Amino acid sequence: MHLANVIKKGFDFAINYCSENSINYSYLGNLDADLILEPMFYEKLIKEFEKDSKLGIASGGTRHIVGDRIIYAKVNIDGPSGGTC
Repeated sequence: MHLANVIKKGFDFAINYCSENSINYSYLGNLDADLILEPMFYEKLIKEFEKDSKLGIASGGTRHIVGDRIIYAKVNIDGPSGGTC
């Protein structure tokens, strides 16, 4: 199954679960289990959504620790960055 279908199925489940259990939410997200987020990642991301009402999908960047250096992953302008590198 294509990743987009898996994510949609998970989001549909979460939306239905929240609806059936009267749970309010403002955002849905997908986080790969092998990623480590900076402490304020979600706060910064939500601020970007609040600044721009036209923003619908957002993604963070990826950095790799190689020895004692942090290497910034190349940006793929055609798709979201993150665990795809």
